[in-house]
Amino acid sequence: MNRLQYFSLRLFYFFYFSIIGILIPYFPLYLKALGFKPIDIGLVMAAWPLAKLLTPIFWSSLADRLGRRLLFIQVGALFCVLSYLPFFKIWGVWGFVAIMFLFSFFRMGILPMVEAISMEYCETHKKEYGQIRYWGSIGFIFSSFFFGWLIDHFSVHIVIWGMLGMLILQMMTVFYFPQTGIVLAKKEQNLKIFLDKKILSFLMICFLRTVSFGAYYGFFTIWMNEKGYSSTTIGLSWALAVFCEVLVMAHFGFFAKRFSLKTIVGVGDSLTVIRWLILAATAWLPAILFAQTLHAFTFGAFHIAAVAYMYQHTPASMRSTGQAVYTSVSFGLGSTVGFWLFGYLKDFVHFETMFLVSAGIAALGIPFIKWFEEKKGASIPIIRAIPDKPYS
Repeated sequence: MNRLQYFSLRLFYFFYFSIIGILIPYFPLYLKALGFKPIDIGLVMAAWPLAKLLTPIFWSSLADRLGRRLLFIQVGALFCVLSYLPFFKIWGVWGFVAIMFLFSFFRMGILPMVEAISMEYCETHKKEYGQIRYWGSIGFIFSSFFFGWLIDHFSVHIVIWGMLGMLILQMMTVFYFPQTGIVLAKKEQNLKIFLDKKILSFLMICFLRTVSFGAYYGFFTIWMNEKGYSSTTIGLSWALAVFCEVLVMAHFGFFAKRFSLKTIVGVGDSLTVIRWLILAATAWLPAILFAQTLHAFTFGAFHIAAVAYMYQHTPASMRSTGQAVYTSVSFGLGSTVGFWLFGYLKDFVHFETMFLVSAGIAALGIPFIKWFEEKKGASIPIIRAIPDKPYS
């Protein structure tokens, strides 16, 4: 049973991020094929990060308060499928906006609760969280390449069916998840714990770092294309970044045994500054590829350390809420501000200036590391504590 639970967690991350590997690069192409204008496509896609900003805390806090994380995950996965089905019948931009928000409303609430269950499972069974989480990155690589090939050989309409298939497979995995066995202590159900300066300063670092990624996620492909690089070269540069991310996530325990979470977060944020400065300074391919390898630490190591830090500072009965706060502030608010800011700046400055601004924003987070404080004696299920069989 433990082996099945372990694989179900891995497969959830694989299918969850496989969906993103289709949604981000190819859903806009599907909308374009339906005749949507660029501004309409932007409105539809904007509903996704907006839901990420609003819904994770709502669902996770409710699940923690009722002590039914697993039930909320299972119901949420089912409603992800059901809320997606209207995409096959809906017409008009506002119809797509509404369905995208509704679909994302259920989808975005699942991940923080799964993060909490995964960390608790790793703590109980002496596993490394990174050994589970990196399957999400593999899923992203798989779907982005595989569906690119399918679109070239068939039609962009394969996208809508591919996402449905991944959603159904994702739903199937959650019914094999482990129970958490958490007993609620009502006195701990208080969001004021997240107003502590050691958590607020950490969230500020995460927010600023994610804002700085706005230029990269929104315009890196366009920038490389304008510099004369082929689609193949651009695709390989993206793949290199995610591949390096996978390597670090899979072997994160190596770094966690040698460095504190504070050091890993500080180095990750500092390397983010260096990464954007490189892109601001040159479009030389070797330099770009080197900057892409830094994704291993600017996202991979940083993200796992962030998940571990929130897990460490959150009471057992509020761990889903803690992960939701991190997700909403970083990937919700940070992504929304980042996309808006750099989308606005693009009309006034060159790409190189945008990357320079990105570096400055990421650098603003470095002083907040001063208040970063790890909790002494708290367990961190990112290091395998004792040797054991891989799936025992």
